[in-house]
Amino acid sequence: MLSKNEAKEFFSRYFIKSNEYKILVLKDTNEIIGFGGVATFEFKELKGFELGYVLIQKFWGYGYAIEIAKAQLDYILSLKEKPFATVHPQNRASQNILNKIGMKRVVSKIEFENRGIRDIYSFGG
Repeated sequence: MLSKNEAKEFFSRYFIKSNEYKILVLKDTNEIIGFGGVATFEFKELKGFELGYVLIQKFWGYGYAIEIAKAQLDYILSLKEKPFATVHPQNRASQNILNKIGMKRVVSKIEFENRGIRDIYSFGG
């Protein structure tokens, strides 16, 4: 688990527009499980909104990630915007979630400033 300072550094390093991301909590217990949100996205000719989240490891495998990703996708589509997601090329779990909600890889292994190498996924071609 990250310390408060480590979490702040991680958040500011990977989520530059931090005002667009919020803490995720379990409804029943108010326990923090991670953070996520929707942010504007632009890469070359690709423009829209990016869904994103980070879960604390002890909450992996309970279906929260797909529930969050689907809700974010539905929200972006309700805005009539183009949904995107970025994921590290070796992050198979996140790739599987994106595929399950209907997103497909459209760009491979792009270097993003402050985020490292990522694949770009989009919904609807």
